[in-house]
Amino acid sequence: MTAPRRRVVIAVLLAVLLSLSAVVGSAGAQMGSGPTDAASSEPADDVYVTDDGDVYLVYESDQDDSADAEFGMSVEEGLVYGLLTDEVEGEPGVTWAFDAVADPTSLTANGTATFPQPDVLESFDLSLTGEATPENAGYDFDVSATTAADAGYGAFLESITTDGEVVMAADRFTANGTFEARTGMPMGAPSSSSLTFQETDAGYELSAAENRLLSSFERPDWQNRSAAEATIREQYVPEDVDELEGSATVDLESYSLSEGQGDRQRLEVQYTVTYEGIEDALRDRLASELATAPGASESAAEDLADGLFAASVNEVSFELSNDGTATSGSVTMDVSNYQDLAIAYFEYAQSLDTAAATSEDVLEQARAQFEAQQAADLEQRYTWSGELVGQDDGALALDLTMDYRTTNWATYVEEMESRDVPWSESSYVLNGSGDGEEIGLNGSLSVQGEDLYEGSLDQLSGVSTGGAATADWGQALAEAEPRAARMNGSYDADGLRVEAGAAFGNLTPVRDAVAADENIPPADEVVARSDGGNGTVHVRVDGAVSGDATESDVRALAYVGEQPTVHLPGDWDREFPSMDADRARSYLGISSDGGIGPGFGPAVALLALAAVAGIALRRRR
Repeated sequence: MTAPRRRVVIAVLLAVLLSLSAVVGSAGAQMGSGPTDAASSEPADDVYVTDDGDVYLVYESDQDDSADAEFGMSVEEGLVYGLLTDEVEGEPGVTWAFDAVADPTSLTANGTATFPQPDVLESFDLSLTGEATPENAGYDFDVSATTAADAGYGAFLESITTDGEVVMAADRFTANGTFEARTGMPMGAPSSSSLTFQETDAGYELSAAENRLLSSFERPDWQNRSAAEATIREQYVPEDVDELEGSATVDLESYSLSEGQGDRQRLEVQYTVTYEGIEDALRDRLASELATAPGASESAAEDLADGLFAASVNEVSFELSNDGTATSGSVTMDVSNYQDLAIAYFEYAQSLDTAAATSEDVLEQARAQFEAQQAADLEQRYTWSGELVGQDDGALALDLTMDYRTTNWATYVEEMESRDVPWSESSYVLNGSGDGEEIGLNGSLSVQGEDLYEGSLDQLSGVSTGGAATADWGQALAEAEPRAARMNGSYDADGLRVEAGAAFGNLTPVRDAVAADENIPPADEVVARSDGGNGTVHVRVDGAVSGDATESDVRALAYVGEQPTVHLPGDWDREFPSMDADRARSYLGISSDGGIGPGFGPAVALLALAAVAGIALRRRR
């Protein structure tokens, strides 16, 4: 797996982990309403104002829910923590458990799951192993399964087979694959078709052949040679070919129309369509279209169009045939000389307006990765082979293998490092098997890289909070300085338990990102607890108003509005809970000064991106 693909996967995994922490935040939402906009039908029940102008928003709930939950977030402490537990009635059919920890330079996760083995499945085995190290990258995937004989699936299928490979080299892409299906039953009238498209010195050439029965509505299109030529021209020759200052010639090399089955006729035809002198006009037309994009420069558009036509289409072809008892086919692609096209694309994309383009940092990194591939002459090869075979006893047997291999990977890593392109060392394992009663899965993932966190945030850059105002989550998280995070959970006969926590150097940017919509309070602390559906959420906003604010001043806050009961200083006597910071630190294995304590393990961090948003936005969804 190349660095670009691996970084996307890492970003997705991190985003999943971060978003899963919203489950804990949602626990607060389950306790009742959370902070929301003034238009919500469930605003805060009470608002308390202190002498210092701090505001406490209190949300009460009474729901029919067996779950117990607690959640805490403190900007001052830089901590987020939550716990959700629930009872399970009876023996659950599905069980799972997981544990994940991360820090800005590493991510580790492992988990298990079991679920009932379907009666129709006699056996099941799965294996996936992969790695990306400074020296090598590759993976192997195998899966095999057999259906029960009494299901009888094998009586309807003799076999399906497929194999092929995809090779991505520095300046050449090739792919080929084949398949064959046999049912042991008639598969219709014999037929075959093929098509090949390739570049020539003068232009392009398309060659095709067909041997098939015609339907009644197709017959007029192929009733004689003249009709056949007209049909081919209509299918493959642009109507404005003359405006392209070129030509397209149809050569009907062979034609036969004979009696087939019943009243249907059999068509056998072979033809070639030659395109000459159309590249320049097509290039100009494409360049003009590309130049209309917001901010696009004319020169960049022209270079991209030139790059596209500089690439060589060596072959694109397919074949499909049916002999009456089996259907088989193949696909081939061979494209080369696309270096200029890739570089021109990066130049063109960088010329576009920011609002219409990918972030400049991402483009620069992608270009550097491509240049590293070129310099290293990196080759990546994906292969697969599979078969589904009917057995004599009526069972079906599946065997599928896929693998990924690289050549010159070590040189590619060196080239990336010389260009300051972040990359991550990784390993992953997934195994599964059935024992006749249940299927068990277990897997693990380990990712390490000095720029893992920052590089992954590049993939999240531009993701907004989605309110009337928007904020960039990637930027907010980078400024939040994540230090430690962890999430684990389980679901079995003992019940449901999900726990998560995260420590940050500065939670203010995340708080502000959540509150980019002024209808959401910029919470400095959130404490929520629920016991069987009866819950309370406390949200503290420091310095929201002046110490002598009036009720009107308080209601003028967009996240307060007209519905809550407002309690001004001196009119109330109530204590509000604070987040249990010591408990969160203990869970994370860190000390009060933010250091990682003994026994926590190799790494922690980067979880709870959406914990604050989960409680703040749950009811808006």
